[in-house]
Amino acid sequence: MAKLVLTDIASLQAESTAIQSMNANSAAIETALENTLSRDGTTPNTMSASLDMNSNRITNLAAPVSGSDAARLTDVADALSVDATLVPSLTGNSGKIMSNDGSILNWKTPAQISGLGDLLAANNLSELASAATARTNLGLGTAAVVATGTSGATLGLLNGNLAFSGTVANTALVSMSAGATLSGTVDYRLTATPTTINSDSIGYRGAPLNTQDATYTLVLVDSGKTILHTSATPHTWTIPPNASVAYPTGTVIVVANIGSGAVTIARGASVALRIGGSATDGNKTLAQHGIASLLKLDTNSWYISGTGVT
Repeated sequence: MAKLVLTDIASLQAESTAIQSMNANSAAIETALENTLSRDGTTPNTMSASLDMNSNRITNLAAPVSGSDAARLTDVADALSVDATLVPSLTGNSGKIMSNDGSILNWKTPAQISGLGDLLAANNLSELASAATARTNLGLGTAAVVATGTSGATLGLLNGNLAFSGTVANTALVSMSAGATLSGTVDYRLTATPTTINSDSIGYRGAPLNTQDATYTLVLVDSGKTILHTSATPHTWTIPPNASVAYPTGTVIVVANIGSGAVTIARGASVALRIGGSATDGNKTLAQHGIASLLKLDTNSWYISGTGVT
């Protein structure tokens, strides 16, 4: 309320001037009353204007009991002890949460709060600064960005017909309980060097040639092949012991000599070699045009049978 200033009346002898001063003072009093704040809520003024306390505090406030009551500092502090995220209901604040930057409390969206990390389904992970970093942190590797399919650079669908355009390397045993059909015009073959084979391992429709015009020791992948000699110079081919090369029992290796030089089929350490129909153990000679088969019947027991063998 503004200060009330009244005009002093110096004399009543000047009636006109005195009356004017009295009327002016009455008007000032009426104006002051009109600007008086009504504490009991009655007219003329029922707190219809802002109250300027000139930096002074309102003391002795009671605890608020409704949403329109004034709150004390202790009431605000107590209200911050919540067990769930505060979400305001005021218009324009939908989806915001209470944030404290150390000096002031306010409502902010999750994106406005550094390090909050909230991901909203509606944003389709657009909040991520780096999708690649996120995949690395989650341990997803490169599989997370590869589509599924039955051909091309895709992740194979196990219930689909897979078409491999590149080399398929299996480092462990592959078991096909329903069998497998290899079709097409390409050639399927064993080109690697296995460390072990079995009598029922995948082999050949024929007996592929392995020409050896030199001293030679048979190796594991010679199983099922024909070792061919074409030289006029004699040479020795050795059957290695089972400790060196573990051919499975039942292994067959064909030896053929079309060269004029004889081939000696020699026994490795502990290896026994007999001609079919004879119990005599010893090295054997394969003459020119001689063809024979080597058959393993026990750990280090081999038999040779054919023509041109002595």
